[in-house]
Amino acid sequence: PALRAAPKAVFVFGDLNYRTEGLSPEAAADLAEARDLDALRRHDELEHQLAPHGPFHGTFATPRCDFPPTFKCDKTPGFTYAPNRVPSYTDRVLLAPPSLGIAVDCLRYAAAADVASSDHKPIAARFDLHLDLLPLLPPLAAPLHADRNDRFKLVRDLVATWAR
Repeated sequence: PALRAAPKAVFVFGDLNYRTEGLSPEAAADLAEARDLDALRRHDELEHQLAPHGPFHGTFATPRCDFPPTFKCDKTPGFTYAPNRVPSYTDRVLLAPPSLGIAVDCLRYAAAADVASSDHKPIAARFDLHLDLLPLLPPLAAPLHADRNDRFKLVRDLVATWAR
């Protein structure tokens, strides 16, 4: 038997150029300095587009930014911002809803505050992907009477076939 479809998890990452809307540079910098990240996220353009009323609802998700905005930073360690630019979360990681048989957990999503080579602070994300092939098997490929070891061997053989 063959898999019905290869399981997929799609990630998009990079400078997506989304901005903080409706705040002055000073107000956004003050919120970042005070670490009032909830208030900053309420003004995040990408969050608005991914929200239930937004145009991209259901297409992608993004981990919660529990760090200050990563743009437009001074080229020094830490989070200090250019005085005439609104601090924003332009550098992001997006995840499309995974296909059947895959669960995704975000273990870490962070910004590298000490990097001072750009006006963007780099971000990093770490995900766990959990693969469950049984829902992808053709009907009756793993008979109900098969014991756990027989089903394990069947899945192992299918993964080996799929990986070729």
